[in-house]
Amino acid sequence: MRTGQLVRGGTAMALLAGALVLGAGGTARAAGTIIYNSGPDAFEVADIDQAILEAAVPFALEAVAKHNEVDLATLTPEELAQAKAETLTGMTQEFAGFKFGYMCQVFGLFWAYFHWWDCKPVFFKETGANEFTYLPADEAAAKAEAATEIADPEQRANAIAEVVALIKAFEQKGGGKKLTEAFPLGDAKMGFWRKNGRWVFAGVILLIIAFFVLRATVWKKEQPAAAPPGAFPPAGYPPPGGMPPAGYPPANVPPGT
Repeated sequence: MRTGQLVRGGTAMALLAGALVLGAGGTARAAGTIIYNSGPDAFEVADIDQAILEAAVPFALEAVAKHNEVDLATLTPEELAQAKAETLTGMTQEFAGFKFGYMCQVFGLFWAYFHWWDCKPVFFKETGANEFTYLPADEAAAKAEAATEIADPEQRANAIAEVVALIKAFEQKGGGKKLTEAFPLGDAKMGFWRKNGRWVFAGVILLIIAFFVLRATVWKKEQPAAAPPGAFPPAGYPPPGGMPPAGYPPANVPPGT
């Protein structure tokens, strides 16, 4: 099972938008000898690398300044540089190990996913062999999450600012396209077996069906009929009138009768 828990930060620019605890598609359940997978799972599309974080800093600073009614133009170059450096340091620590991707509901057998649906863009981090924490990579969803999880208005504004800043940084990297257009679900790194194992299963099932169809039709017709034993039935048997030939008494008459 892959699960997650609430992410909470402590600095002024800390990311406090909620990351829910959920079972994930890595959850393997046994039904007899069948192992099936169900629940949410997260698929990586892109890393939140240093270049993305550096690109996000101006967006985050601008949003926080606007919320606090601070004009960044009034800051000295030294103050602005210090604010950028502190913001970058804070975001680097907070988003260490996070990636952008999609969280989907999945169903599969033996860790091969047959179907995935209800996919949402998220920033997520692996926290264990079968666990991950996530943050919604959508402005409206981030605001809704922060409204229910963060009571302090300053912390809530800072949390939303950082999430939105990351979204804008990825969109900038994608040439101005919307996040989900620039980095679609089709680019997710699901792994060969998770993504294509269903086709392997389908191929095996088709081969089994083809085997039984051929066995019941073509191969059965090609087998010759069994030859009768030698000298049977004897020549002239049965004779006209229904009587057996000489030397061949009726089957229902005991010998010597």
